[in-house]
Amino acid sequence: NTQHCGGWKLSRDDEQVDDSFLTPTSLQVKRNVSSDVGEELRKVNVTPCQELSEQDLVDSIIDNIFFDFSEKEIIRKDPLVRFLISNLPGQYNFTIVSAMGVITEGKRGLELESSFKRLKEERGVDTIRSDTASVRSVEFNASKIEEATYAASLINKPFGFLGYSQGAANSFTCESLMRSGTPMQQALLNSTKNGLICRQLLFSAANGSIHGPATNAKIHKLFIMCEDAFKYQQGYFSRAFISTVLDMLNQVMDSAAFHKLVGGTQCFLPEGCNAFWRESQHFAHVPTTVM
Repeated sequence: NTQHCGGWKLSRDDEQVDDSFLTPTSLQVKRNVSSDVGEELRKVNVTPCQELSEQDLVDSIIDNIFFDFSEKEIIRKDPLVRFLISNLPGQYNFTIVSAMGVITEGKRGLELESSFKRLKEERGVDTIRSDTASVRSVEFNASKIEEATYAASLINKPFGFLGYSQGAANSFTCESLMRSGTPMQQALLNSTKNGLICRQLLFSAANGSIHGPATNAKIHKLFIMCEDAFKYQQGYFSRAFISTVLDMLNQVMDSAAFHKLVGGTQCFLPEGCNAFWRESQHFAHVPTTVM
């Protein structure tokens, strides 16, 4: 029950393979399977038969795992597949400051919970969740991310921003405000001991989102539909009742909650993005990965 493909022997039995003979990529496949990361995977041991480059190893694993030729080519051409090479084992001097999307529970959130737990157990990487709020402005959420960076500095490890959706824009705003802020803020961000060293953006909304213009267009249509409906009903109700309804609508739109809602969605629109990037200040030496 052994297959040979691309210079590799794929064994589906229970024989043990010495990890010292496994390359980082094949070791990651072996780790994920043996630790049940992906319940659909079976136990697979991969033994190198010849030395290959890391990218060739990725191609060999694709050839072994996937059957359909067209599927192989799609996966092979996906640039994200090339990031699947495992880091070397060990404890890493690094802390994640995470900021989730427009709908989040902040510190109590469970986004990427299993991944963060696995990173802590296998790599010693700590994670601090920013206490951002749902549908709030980037400035408000940036202040919460800044609080998380102060907590990360107490661990005395360099940190990186992990932003998902609007969390990417929130992270960029936090960095910009700290870099242009007080000497204490700048010192923390630029520290070689516990400062910012990288960014990871997941499905970033830092450049806006189609949800913003689409929702904006739908709201305009909704206003027109409501106006047509209310005009027809105007002759059936008294002036006092109509005035009461209009006053209630004005109170809702003047409320703090409504303004927070509008402010929280502003960054999804082109106008919000222009204002956001016009004043942004970021470190050029800090690498950014975008997925």
